[in-house]
Amino acid sequence: MEQVDLLTLAIEVLEKQGVTYMVVGSYASGSYGEPRMTQDIDIVVDLQPAQVDALCDAFPPPEFYVSGDAAREALRRASE
Repeated sequence: MEQVDLLTLAIEVLEKQGVTYMVVGSYASGSYGEPRMTQDIDIVVDLQPAQVDALCDAFPPPEFYVSGDAAREALRRASE
């Protein structure tokens, strides 16, 4: 899968599920005219606990690896 296709898929899933997000990092920087050597895609999400399972299910194995347990743990730690 091409990088732009992955970004498009991720954004479509996030918007469909009503997850607030922003694209940051080198990919976003390059889009604004400041290219970097790395071309990774970083997406910051404001994920609610009720959204975890649906988001994980939208990126099924073996093409993707998403850990629902890690997502729930991150949410738990963020609320401390």
